[in-house]
Amino acid sequence: MEWRKVSKNTIVLLISIFFIQSFFFLYSLNIKEERSHIFGAEPYIQYNDEYKEKNKQYVEGYHKSIVDIIERAESMGGISIFATQDSFSQSNLEQTKKDFENMLDIQPTAFNDVFLKHYFDFDYINLFVAIGCVFIALSMVDNKRLGLRSILHSSYNGRVRLVLNKLFAMLKWDTIIVLIFYIGNLIISAFKFEGNILGCLCFPIQSVSYFSKFPYEMNIGYFLLLYLLFKIFLAFIVSLIAWLIMYCIDNTIISIGVIGLICATMYIVDRVIGTNSPINHIKFCNIWYLFKDISVFTEYKNLNWFENAVNKNILIYFSLASISVVCIAIGLIVGIKRYPCSSRTKNNNSILRFISKIKRFVISLPEKLSVGMLELYKIFIKQKGIIVVVLLDGLWIN
Repeated sequence: MEWRKVSKNTIVLLISIFFIQSFFFLYSLNIKEERSHIFGAEPYIQYNDEYKEKNKQYVEGYHKSIVDIIERAESMGGISIFATQDSFSQSNLEQTKKDFENMLDIQPTAFNDVFLKHYFDFDYINLFVAIGCVFIALSMVDNKRLGLRSILHSSYNGRVRLVLNKLFAMLKWDTIIVLIFYIGNLIISAFKFEGNILGCLCFPIQSVSYFSKFPYEMNIGYFLLLYLLFKIFLAFIVSLIAWLIMYCIDNTIISIGVIGLICATMYIVDRVIGTNSPINHIKFCNIWYLFKDISVFTEYKNLNWFENAVNKNILIYFSLASISVVCIAIGLIVGIKRYPCSSRTKNNNSILRFISKIKRFVISLPEKLSVGMLELYKIFIKQKGIIVVVLLDGLWIN
């Protein structure tokens, strides 16, 4: 089984990452508390009398806030610029009114939700999980560095089966990572803030003020289940993309560089494109946006889909499913078409012949350079100095 082939060093590394992020979680809570007491910045959430009163006011005023949103949508519908027939503006107002009318039946409950707020506030866990997913993807391509490709890729059926086994192995490990990391932090937060996990599972998720605009009637137990499934799906896509890049590119350093470039691109897209931009579909379907925090669940937004208002979460799920299908298809195609290194038939493939020509050109390139250009080639290409330059430029721009 492929999932058992993850090396002991990788497992130890994943365990180390878990303990590091757990320590960082507790450390960040202590830092928040000290800053709140000393500098008065970012009020530290504690379950005291003041918080109980605010929570009580939120629960009592929940239905009024929902009614205000519905009335605002109705009043805006009477304005000419929003009342154009068959327009996105009109569809958006109607969909907003419909969604929030369904939320009038929800009755939030006041309880000690401090541990949940601190749990969802810790965004760095997503970074640690993403790092773990990349290491899992890296462990799935170790065989080619061991010189076993000529054996593993010797038959058509073997190549297909190998790719499918690796995909299932990544899914299993991503599931393990997500469950351990996220459930572990939930337990840590509950212990620190004396929260009752089992006792709050039957309360509506809207009882936590962070999710006041979550447009679905759902209790906290079902929401946490949905949250974990969503994170597993995201982790699998991250591993899938990383594995596909490293599977198609033989050089591990170049593969990591490409992954870093993709991450930087997604970060820039998330920062540059606004929520009301005409191309905000790209922002909301961006993996960086989905992974960085819980905005996907706390922000209510309808997107323009051919002049129809569609909740952003529906398009997000559709885009993630499409990305995973495309990546799996590419992985299978590459696995089927990739021949053993010693096979003569690989030269009959036009794509592989083209790649072979590029490799021969790159190998012969230093012979055609002057002494100065040759030194630059050694520094920036051979010694990967170009990566340092790109990273410094990124830090400077940021």
